[in-house]
Amino acid sequence: MARLVRELDDGTCTIGRIFLPGGSWFFTLERPWMGNQQGISCIPLATYSAVYRQRPSKLYDYWLKDVPNRSYILIHSGNLASQVQGCILLGMQRGWMKGKRAVFSSVTAVRKFEEIMGGKPFSLEVL
Repeated sequence: MARLVRELDDGTCTIGRIFLPGGSWFFTLERPWMGNQQGISCIPLATYSAVYRQRPSKLYDYWLKDVPNRSYILIHSGNLASQVQGCILLGMQRGWMKGKRAVFSSVTAVRKFEEIMGGKPFSLEVL
């Protein structure tokens, strides 16, 4: 089981780390908690099933299934919380961009994450 440990919600974003079986981890960035409102909130604390799936664009990503009142919550690349509507961004580093908290080397992080997970389904506990 993978675990996403949220470290800080400052009202503009939520930062944390995702820990994978075997000891690897990545920085995470999400929207702030806004009551699970679609498009503006991170997802609720819970355990979710994640499956590897192909998007219409032919790209692959991990999709968190059965998130209450939400659809297509993905783990993908990006830098700023404003670039997602509830998804989880991964990064190798974190810092600031344009005065906002950000993750960096995100494409590299996602590639490594997918390599480690090997396209296999897994459970993600969000704490």
